Formats: sequence, structure tokens, C-alpha cells
Amino acid sequence: MKYIASILALDPGRTTGYAIGIVENGKPYIAYYQQEFDHKGLFQLLYQTSEACDWAVNIVCESFNFRRHKTGVDLYPCELIGVTNYFVQAYPMNALFMQNSSVQGDKAYFSDERLKDMKLYQKEYKHGRSAVKHLLHYLKFAHGASMMAEVESSELVTMKWAKEKLL
Repeated sequence: MKYIASILALDPGRTTGYAIGIVENGKPYIAYYQQEFDHKGLFQLLYQTSEACDWAVNIVCESFNFRRHKTGVDLYPCELIGVTNYFVQAYPMNALFMQNSSVQGDKAYFSDERLKDMKLYQKEYKHGRSAVKHLLHYLKFAHGASMMAEVESSELVTMKWAKEKLL
């Protein structure tokens, strides 16, 4: 069975959120999670996902916005974005799409409330939800819109289901 698209959305940071989207016959299936990655760990996630998708994954990554925190500036997200850029240069059959962080928030189209309405909300994965918002924005308003995915009919699946589907 051939998939229309396989998408990996990233919200890079000390805790990185990631979402895997599989669009099959116009229906998006989405699994998401979050974890702390070092550089090698993120590269391995990119590699394994790309390999499972026959080396043609659309990678959607949040771009970096400079924000000064009370504790200083955290540039670690920039390092993870660099790992992602390097991965796409090393494996150019994958595509990278950067998105502003403005696709999130209470006033964004895909707010937490909308995720709840779509039955895609998982309280325990704040950074994972951010990645889902990037994935959905990509499918509805950005380059992924050409896939004609029925975004409102997205279905939440487990990470195990997604990995089995890809393998």
C-alpha cells in the first residue's frame, strides 16, 4: 500500500516535541510524543523516520525565535535545527519546511481548544502538541495543502501504530 505522504514535525528544544503524520487516502493519522534529545538522538530519529518512509519524508520544523528568559538565553533549539538542516543536506531526498512559532498559541488556528475538538489533545505532551500544530498547519495552510488531506478528520494513533504502519 502506498502512502500519499509521511510527515515528521518537530518542536526543537531541551524537550523536543515530535509528531509523525501519515496521510493515507486523504486521511491524516497522527502520533506524537516528546523527549529530551542530544544531537545524535535527534539525528537517529530523523534517520529512522526517513528510512521507514522510503527516504522521502517531509520534515516540518519550528524556526528559532530569540527570547531572553530570566535565566538567560537558551540556544539549544538552534543546535537541533542545525542537526535537522545537516540531516536534510546529507539525505536530500527528504524535504525540510521551516515554520514560525506563530502557528501556535491561543489565537492560532490550531489552538489547544481546536485540538480538543478534533480529539488530538494529549495533556501530558505540551511540546508534542506544538509539533502537532506545526504538522496540521503544514497540511492545511502550507506546502502540505497540495496533499488535499482532510485535516478535520485527523485521527490520533499511538506511536507504536505509526511505526508499525511505516515498517
